[in-house]
Amino acid sequence: MTPDTWILVKVQNESGLSDGKKVYCGNYGGYLNGDSWRLSSIIVETEKLEDKTIFTTASGNQYTCFHSCYGMSSYQERVLDNFNHELENEKLGKLIPVSKEEAI
Repeated sequence: MTPDTWILVKVQNESGLSDGKKVYCGNYGGYLNGDSWRLSSIIVETEKLEDKTIFTTASGNQYTCFHSCYGMSSYQERVLDNFNHELENEKLGKLIPVSKEEAI
């Protein structure tokens, strides 16, 4: 999968410890389809290349993420905020965005 936009998020459990990182990515929809987002399973392998990084996840999916596409749409930001709100309400931790410098 090659997303239009992407960031890495740290998975922080309720006790504040990190459970690893995931790819949170989005694709722009066209006139008939809306934007979409996806949250990967935990990253198990990372291959950094000159202009992109390839992440392999625990479920076996691969995300080819171009460095120039690091970031989120306003839609993705709202989804992540709502998702974190629900996680915190259920005392399940939260997803913390990673800076571009740390991700690349």
